[in-house]
Amino acid sequence: MLHDLGERQQALLKMLLQNKQGMTMDSIGDALKITRTAVRQHLWTLERNGYVKKGDLQATGGRPVQVYQLTHKGYDLFPKQYSWFSEVLLEAILKEKGPEGFRSWLQELGQSISKTVENRIQSRSLPTRADEVVTLLNELAYEASISRSGKAPVIQATNCVFHSLASRFPEVCQFDIAILAKLTGAEPVQESCIMQGSDACRFRLEKCRGPGA
Repeated sequence: MLHDLGERQQALLKMLLQNKQGMTMDSIGDALKITRTAVRQHLWTLERNGYVKKGDLQATGGRPVQVYQLTHKGYDLFPKQYSWFSEVLLEAILKEKGPEGFRSWLQELGQSISKTVENRIQSRSLPTRADEVVTLLNELAYEASISRSGKAPVIQATNCVFHSLASRFPEVCQFDIAILAKLTGAEPVQESCIMQGSDACRFRLEKCRGPGA
């Protein structure tokens, strides 16, 4: 996040945000009132972390000078309103389709998304497929793990990645259930939900239906 960076680096990034065409070391130094050496050190750190990149050379009438610009990762440091926009979209879809249609739409969306990643799931064995799904979920920040203490494996996630959305639209859980069903080939039964006060969302994988069912 932007606030995790030093004051000078935050100011530098904000200037690059305002100057989409980029800025030179000298223009940055003049704006921040710091030396060229200090500018170079800040740019080196920000470039190393992927927030800044070298742009085109700028003609000056003499020797061209290097311009620096924000990367996509740099833009992402600044606050976004993805959650608000998602809420607006879901509210419109719920209004159009009604509660049952909304649930069905989320299930279909989950199945559709699953098709884009199902090639990552190689095993035909439910236990191994469940492990592969957990790996995929963790790449998406679910903080997932698996328990095999009962008759059926249980996938649990301690991070609700749709937390603010799920607080308004509990039906969002259908999206996760559809993904788990498609990728594991099992019938996920939701045992607990973070939005209902649990410490984790838990899905028991029952009734194996075969890979990709």
